[in-house]
This record gives sequence, structure tokens and C-alpha cells, in this order.
Amino acid sequence: MRAMNYPYLPEHQMLHRNFVSVVKELHEASHKGLAVFVAVKVSNAGLDWLKNHIRVADHKYYDYMRDQGLQL
Repeated sequence: MRAMNYPYLPEHQMLHRNFVSVVKELHEASHKGLAVFVAVKVSNAGLDWLKNHIRVADHKYYDYMRDQGLQL
């Protein structure tokens, strides 16, 4: 993305940092004996990531690359 001068790179990086924070929180919760809670949250976070991040944010990058003339 940096090499392509993607104008939304900082925004995209923030989405990844937020997701990493969620995963870290769930990891900490799992060590506190909250396995069922963590399992549900991991499932929800994973589905959200697939539905929203990949379909929306990653597709935005795909559109940008296509508009720059890259054949994908």
C-alpha cells in the first residue's frame, strides 16, 4: 500500500491496529478463565473482520489499485 501511495493507508493501518487490540484483549481474558466469553467474542470479531474489513476496507484498496491501472 505504501509503494502504491495509497491515500488511505493511515486509516487502513488504524483498522489493523484496532483489530490487534481486540485480539490482545481477548487473549488476556482467556487467561482469566473466561473461555466461553472469549470463544463468542473471537467468533464475532472474526466474522466482523471478514464481513466489514475485507469486504469494505480491502476492497477499497482493490478499487484504488484498479483505478491506477493495475490488472488484478
